[in-house]
Amino acid sequence: MRALPILVAAAWIANTLRVILIAWAALEVGPAFAMGPFHEWGGWVIILVMFALCWLLFSALKQASR
Repeated sequence: MRALPILVAAAWIANTLRVILIAWAALEVGPAFAMGPFHEWGGWVIILVMFALCWLLFSALKQASR
């Protein structure tokens, strides 16, 4: 049951990081770049990283609970 708050926090952090990266890309490189492939691929990368970190964290929590 400890996993649900962790998932909510991870989703919030991942989305916030995604928005910050897209805003940074728009300011540094340009809006066309930020709205193009960077927007789509950057979002996928952030989601994959979030799932990988959650998997590692939940594995560690499972080992610690034994």
